[in-house]
Amino acid sequence: MKKCYLSIVFFILSFNAFSQTTLYWRNGGGADDWGNLNKWSTISGIGGSCNCKPTILDDVIFDNNLAAPTTINMNEVGQVKSIDFNSVDAIYTINNANPLQIYGRNNANTFSFRWPAINNRLVINANTKFMTASLDYTIITPAAGAVAWAGNIDAGDGSNILNSITITGSSAKTFGGSMNFFANTAIFNGNTTMTNNTISFERTTIFNNDLTINSSGDVKFNNSNHIDYFTDFRGNTNINASTIYSNAKEYFRGNSNLLNVAFAVFFGGSGGGNGTSHTELTSASATLTVTGGDPNWGAYFNRNFNSKGSIFAL
Repeated sequence: MKKCYLSIVFFILSFNAFSQTTLYWRNGGGADDWGNLNKWSTISGIGGSCNCKPTILDDVIFDNNLAAPTTINMNEVGQVKSIDFNSVDAIYTINNANPLQIYGRNNANTFSFRWPAINNRLVINANTKFMTASLDYTIITPAAGAVAWAGNIDAGDGSNILNSITITGSSAKTFGGSMNFFANTAIFNGNTTMTNNTISFERTTIFNNDLTINSSGDVKFNNSNHIDYFTDFRGNTNINASTIYSNAKEYFRGNSNLLNVAFAVFFGGSGGGNGTSHTELTSASATLTVTGGDPNWGAYFNRNFNSKGSIFAL
């Protein structure tokens, strides 16, 4: 009987250890460490400590019960299933030291990261990594205001290709860190600015609104060199970088300016290609202006170039 009792207790403890939980950051205000077990609770607001910390199975919520500015130091790698700042009404700063790893929710029409609904309530200096290849990630951002993401963002890697990652909302978005996207599809909604970044979008990327990139490094689109991938610039596009290149298909639908400060613009396979590369200005009103770099830039649009609009070399 004693052995049976111990087995039941062990089963219950094991089940709790590996079950999903919703955790809340408690007693906001000041600065504290992500790994501090006393800062997490299963109850919103000032609920008692759970003497635990988030795992890859847990949803994490920062809510409006925490009304004082709060700094969270990533003293260790942070791991969550999803993270939600939607209702916060104080300024939260997530400082860099270790990355925040998001493993994602395994059902459709939900989010893995939700930005505050109120403007200027979140600063992310930590590097953020989206981890699970089999999922479709959604980042919900507000319709109004602005989103500023200072840390690096990694969406998969060479051996971990995400299904998709979609950044929703019509709010203006500024990314200050490097952007490395290994997702079958990456969709950006809202006017998007990327500053001082090394940027690589390995597969299909769609910018539904205006795009501005001011990069001190290289900007790469469709670097995987695969016939099924493309980049669709649906708004006005301005890119200033050391080198700008793509190995597959590009569609320019607005007024686009490419300024490269050191080398050349390589589109359509940059001399190698896969035989199906394609660069297209999609309408008579579209323009593409290329400035700087190699004066023979035109030779680098070396696959099927279809210009319905106007091209300028300065």
